[in-house]
Amino acid sequence: MERFKKLQSQILKSFEFRKDHLAFYAITSMLGIVTTTYFLINSEAGRGWAAKGLPLDDTWIHLVYAKNLAEHGWFFYNPGVPAAGMSSPLWVILLAIPLRIGLDPSAAAKVLSILFGLIAPIVIYHLALEMTERPLVAWIAGIFAAVEPNLGFARVSGMEVTLLAFLMSLALLFLLREEYSLFGLVLGLGVITRGEVAIFGIVVGGIILARQYIQREELTVATMEEIKLAARLFLPSLLLGGAWTVFNFSVSGTPLPNTYYVKHNYDLGLINPENLYNIWMGYFRHAALTRMWLVIPVAGLFLVGAYALIKKLGFKSIPILVMPWLFVFSLSNNLALNPAEWNFTARRYLDFIWPVLAVPVAYGIVWLWEYLRSYKMRWLILGAPLAYGAFGVALMITSFVRLASLASEYSWNCRNIEEVSVAMGKWVKNNLPPGGRIGVSDAGALRYFGGRETFDLLGLNLSQSIGRPLDELILEYQPEFLILFRSSAIDSWSFLEEVFNIKPERNTILGGSDLVVYEFLGNQ
Repeated sequence: MERFKKLQSQILKSFEFRKDHLAFYAITSMLGIVTTTYFLINSEAGRGWAAKGLPLDDTWIHLVYAKNLAEHGWFFYNPGVPAAGMSSPLWVILLAIPLRIGLDPSAAAKVLSILFGLIAPIVIYHLALEMTERPLVAWIAGIFAAVEPNLGFARVSGMEVTLLAFLMSLALLFLLREEYSLFGLVLGLGVITRGEVAIFGIVVGGIILARQYIQREELTVATMEEIKLAARLFLPSLLLGGAWTVFNFSVSGTPLPNTYYVKHNYDLGLINPENLYNIWMGYFRHAALTRMWLVIPVAGLFLVGAYALIKKLGFKSIPILVMPWLFVFSLSNNLALNPAEWNFTARRYLDFIWPVLAVPVAYGIVWLWEYLRSYKMRWLILGAPLAYGAFGVALMITSFVRLASLASEYSWNCRNIEEVSVAMGKWVKNNLPPGGRIGVSDAGALRYFGGRETFDLLGLNLSQSIGRPLDELILEYQPEFLILFRSSAIDSWSFLEEVFNIKPERNTILGGSDLVVYEFLGNQ
């Protein structure tokens, strides 16, 4: 009971909202709501699509699991059949709550991602304030996190991106305060939100333990204090991540979710300079804060801020400085990415790092200004505000341009998914035999709305599909119907006959030009 009261006191302290913070909460919430509304009312693809749709079929995959969890109490893809297709179990659990009470699935996903997207800048504000003790730095970092267009897209995506941004920011805040029990708990939740959080936890936890080991005087393998610290740092991750691993292994015979084995590129190796370069030249070129020539002053400000944080905090600054780059590195040895192709399918793996990146950049802005002011030289006193003003104007212009571009992309993505994937799922429900089994290449909305036993031919949900040639799978498992994106190879197969198709006016996110229903005619 005593330890529980102490933990409760730590949590309350971490969320101690004072009156002098209320202005920031109000302004950043307003900015977040304004940008969110801008996405939701965008009519570039036609009126109403952005408001009612979701921009990625993966959101519907999470909703399939959430619906089955709400209705059947377990992680099923097809009811009654456990599947290792969840890339974010915590997101599935959270989605199941509003679905259980009957909320519209698209609205449920959007409300949750918007909620965490509005909270994340508040946590960043407190993190920056505690790190630098400068309110201006906290304001700049929090506003960056609230208005960055890429994160704005993620906020309305219905995906776990903003949840992860919130959890990682909160974990860093607890780590800075040396509240290791709370850090370990949030880190554990992060692991079952996105598996690669485990890499961050191992690196940062290892650094903390190594520091403790080096500083002690006892010549023993491990002291009781170190064992307790390791438990506080790692035990929640081991329990939560371990439970997820056991579930995956019991279902598919492998420790990681199916999506890892489907998407992971084994040829990349541990360090792939070309792919790292592609990420730098691709992702960061597509973000408002590092767009075009702005990357030079922003990178410079980041380095200045990093130097100032190390000078001020020493060891405590390391986790916040290394966290974004650990995830960039993790992505570089997992997926091969073309620098020209950064739609939301790829961006979502890194969007959540922006709130944390904003802290050293904001500190660099303020620290450099204070440093320049210390030199009482006329040209610096007059020139620095002009340079900062030009930087601020350029940043606003690129942000508005990028926001408009992303809002248009969001609108078309939502239309694609609604007009093709969701519409096809509803067509399946109304037109195909109730008992039939369907093979699909897009496994989310087709399963959610189709209501048929669904065979995921890519293996995201069904491990027996992973790495198998498509025609071989079809001939072996013989689903009555197949729903695939058209290709010349598929159209040449004599054992399929086209029944129905839907083709979007413009494709921005789908895996092919048109989605086709084929009837399987049997082995020829």
